[in-house]
Amino acid sequence: MTQWQDIRLETIARAIREGGRRMGEILVIKTNNFKLSPQDMHNLRQQIIKQKEEKVVVLPYYCEPIIVPEDVDIRVEEDNR
Repeated sequence: MTQWQDIRLETIARAIREGGRRMGEILVIKTNNFKLSPQDMHNLRQQIIKQKEEKVVVLPYYCEPIIVPEDVDIRVEEDNR
């Protein structure tokens, strides 16, 4: 993990603590696709929220889980481009 990533994770953790949430409740996903439209990002977010309730989240190949609750199973689709 790079120093920059460490700083971002520390910032996320601080925001969570200040907001009264526990790390075990938070799912942080990084997307490596910069061409997603705002509507596509919204749809992806809604899909993840719905799947998180079911405790299994299947991410597109261009996403990377950063922080994952212990009670959620994360799977990433294969890149079949």
